[in-house]
Amino acid sequence: ATRPGCGCAPAPGKRGRAGDVEDLAGVVNIADLRTLARGDGNPKDARGCAYHAARALAERSHVVFCPYQYLMDPGIRGAVGIEKYLEDAIAIVDEAHNVEQVARDGGSTERNFFEIASLEAYLETRRQRQGALAGPSALADVVVRVRKGIQAAQLAFCGPPENFRLDDDDPDKTRHPCHASEARRRRFRVPPDERDVVPGFDWGAADKRPPAEKFFETFGIDAALLDRAEAEAVVVAEEARNADGDDFLIGDQLLSLAHCMLLAYRQRSHYAICVRAWHNGESDMARSFRQSLGRELERVAGTRPDWGFELCVWLLHPGVVLDDLVKKVRCVVLASGTLAPLEQTERELGVEFSRRMATKALQARHVVCTKRQVLVRAVGAAACVGRPPLSLEAKSANLKKDDFKFALGEAVVRLAGSAPGGVLVFLPSYNALHQLARAWRDARLNQRYGGGQTQGTVWDRLVKAKGAVIVEPRGDGGATTHDEAIASYKRAIATKGGALLLCVYRGKCSEGISYNDDACRLVVCVGIPYSPAFDHLVARKKAYNDAKIRGGAALGCGRGGQAPADTKVMTGQTWYTMQAFRALNQALGRCVRHLNDYGALVLLDARFVDEPAHRRHVAAWIRDAIESASLGECARELRAHFGPSGAPAFVRRDYRERMGLKPLPLSQKDVKPNVDAKPDVKPDVKPDVKPDVKPDVKPDVK
Repeated sequence: ATRPGCGCAPAPGKRGRAGDVEDLAGVVNIADLRTLARGDGNPKDARGCAYHAARALAERSHVVFCPYQYLMDPGIRGAVGIEKYLEDAIAIVDEAHNVEQVARDGGSTERNFFEIASLEAYLETRRQRQGALAGPSALADVVVRVRKGIQAAQLAFCGPPENFRLDDDDPDKTRHPCHASEARRRRFRVPPDERDVVPGFDWGAADKRPPAEKFFETFGIDAALLDRAEAEAVVVAEEARNADGDDFLIGDQLLSLAHCMLLAYRQRSHYAICVRAWHNGESDMARSFRQSLGRELERVAGTRPDWGFELCVWLLHPGVVLDDLVKKVRCVVLASGTLAPLEQTERELGVEFSRRMATKALQARHVVCTKRQVLVRAVGAAACVGRPPLSLEAKSANLKKDDFKFALGEAVVRLAGSAPGGVLVFLPSYNALHQLARAWRDARLNQRYGGGQTQGTVWDRLVKAKGAVIVEPRGDGGATTHDEAIASYKRAIATKGGALLLCVYRGKCSEGISYNDDACRLVVCVGIPYSPAFDHLVARKKAYNDAKIRGGAALGCGRGGQAPADTKVMTGQTWYTMQAFRALNQALGRCVRHLNDYGALVLLDARFVDEPAHRRHVAAWIRDAIESASLGECARELRAHFGPSGAPAFVRRDYRERMGLKPLPLSQKDVKPNVDAKPDVKPDVKPDVKPDVKPDVKPDVK
């Protein structure tokens, strides 16, 4: 949303100002409102406030579009006024495979020491402005207790300030956890931004950790204090939105912190809470952390820390947020092509959600012919020139090896050169993407692993084959944005006839973007995008799901426990696997976007060849079409598939003809066809589903 610091809030009991929004045609979005509020660049023509105009207009609108967080995050939902629209409403969620993650994020918070100190300073300034009118502040009390708790974690991790640094020859250099961590980081070249959980400051569900109640006891926070703090945070956040400057950001942070802490107290068995540390030595975060470290924080912290600390309050069960939402609305419709397995997904999203979902899921099959319209192959090996074939098992360790990088590069060059139009290559992470890009550009490495090829580097060969190679940016404020990268890719296809986009699973280029026709003729999926197994949140989520199946004390509910066992929920490993394959299936879905589109999909990983069991997690519409092939065979099949007599000729035929249905009489072209008509000729290909017949399967999520 736009910055609401405008002083345009409606008086209590009055309608908000919507300016002349009724003059706007069609769907009104925030850009239209901002233009209206600014008067097309002329301040004299300004006719209202975009923020309050949007809120006022929403009150009398029949359809309101908003980001996920506005619906799933209870704090944001209440802050922007959406809460009052939910009763008897229909909530439609597109790209619903993200709902689980967004719902968990809506009940979670991560706040580092600097942010907590900034919140404390803001509340102190507000108290001083109020003067004698200021009373006791429960919200400030919670923030101070959190800050003191993080300082206690700092003391436990680093010891007293005089012991923060020890020389390498100090015989007692591992007396505190920070020293052991520093030694480990140097030895194994651990990235400085990687976190360590502070021993003794780790609570929550499963893995025999102390229950979350111990966190609130340690920090001296109880339910009554949190209730008062949340009520105060609502008032403070509303004041901040109507103030000048960026105070509204601080207000939203205070509201989020208070709400998440209260929710964590009420739903303790579904939370994992910890304090984490990272080394400020060479961390990118540390540099901004130090630059932001003003006098106020120095006064609070007492020193410029060598280590950064953050409090993590993680919700592990999306049903805590979703069940509350489901109870308020008339209906929730979740739309996505990657929600399977449906029964376990329903249970993962909450008991109330699962109860209302009973027998109401709609799962439809594709009408795309996987024999002639889309080619699906799995390739498990490739070789650099003059070297033996290398198994392409794209795990993290292999992606760091130079010989693997160039075998993979050779495979991408040959596949991309065999397909027209646009090519998308998906990789497991941004680190892998940029390491490959650097290696493929490096002339010395190319000379060593490329067998002295005269065509140039792998990068040069890709540019020669496709005309342009675009790399998806990280989205961290760099020189290029995602939108600019995608625009450059599509522009290159329009002007040069082809382009290649290197992107990552779960990135902006992999979801919500429709690459129609020549924008994507080939998708190459490298590896399986498993999340880092030792990520603290991932490990806790896996352990939580396993404990939830056992129930009771396994969830950290105390002796005897109160949480019943739920045997229908996914196991931790199943959840972990499904997260990876949903990202893979989203990437595969970028190709073939409409009835007459065509393309090819290549799974570039040996596990799909050597271990066919991996295929059962691939989207159902292409699962049975996957065939193993060598790199040379796959390249030849791609050229034939995209040839004049291949897929382009097939999709030019009338849909009813290519599916074996009787053509409609010309005189009856406007007459509704008989949907019960049986094919009078045998189709030359076997469609995925009988055309014009309702599939006898349970449906996709409604």
